[in-house]
Amino acid sequence: MNTVDRNVFGSQEIAYECLADFERTDNFYKAINEVVGKGSKVIELGTGTGILSLMAAGAGASQVDAYEVTVEMANIARKNVEDNNLQSVIKVHEADVTTDELTKDKYDVLIAEMVTVGLIEEQLIPAFNHVLRQGLLNRNAVVVPGKQKTYAQLVDTDFNFFGFSLETIQIEQTWQKTQLKTEVSDKQLISEVDFNKAVVENKPIDSVVSKICDFTAKEDGHINAIRLMSDSVLLGSIVSGWTQCMNSPAIIPIEAFNVSKDECVRIEISYEMGGEMKTYQAKRL
Repeated sequence: MNTVDRNVFGSQEIAYECLADFERTDNFYKAINEVVGKGSKVIELGTGTGILSLMAAGAGASQVDAYEVTVEMANIARKNVEDNNLQSVIKVHEADVTTDELTKDKYDVLIAEMVTVGLIEEQLIPAFNHVLRQGLLNRNAVVVPGKQKTYAQLVDTDFNFFGFSLETIQIEQTWQKTQLKTEVSDKQLISEVDFNKAVVENKPIDSVVSKICDFTAKEDGHINAIRLMSDSVLLGSIVSGWTQCMNSPAIIPIEAFNVSKDECVRIEISYEMGGEMKTYQAKRL
């Protein structure tokens, strides 16, 4: 198994921050209790503390296979399962869900909070595709999140820090003051991933996003960045947008230019979901 004994998204610090993000965790709790019933078989990818698998067991699942890539977090999740006397239902596996052979079974529900803006930095798309290709999901299986929508917006942001100009990607956080100065355009949908449709069609999701957007300037202004934002549609009306530890917007520098009100700006945006920010490109056409 390609497990790792190092800090990645499974580190204790990040796992606790996610757990303590009440809005995010409560949204998953609501969705899980809607889709998991008595006797459901559940697979969770990237279990962290194990909280979502514990919720699935509490909702009536008869079997939960929880996967975690880091040895440290897998051990913590396993202890949490034992402390809640649910080891007869939940089994924690140490594995890389993007490459390893997983337990051969047919699952009714897939849960995966492997979410970052645009699904660029996290490995949800490679992991989901890997599970799908191994034939582990029933044709009517439900995925939480069911959809991931990503938007782009032209903005003017402040790249000055302590008297120095630092043109770097800015990840907005709910607890920090944003550097964003002006939203020069409205947001446009650039990607909509439908996991449940992929299950029904038994068709892996294309990880490459490429979109030509025609933005309209809302006012005279200056543009020096593109802001990416995402919403995770967990189930129906249960939508988790930007929370403390989920879907934090990314403000990405572009070559600066000025615009006039109502001016149309055509930008081509591309990246690979799961390919990290190094795959991101944006150019003015």
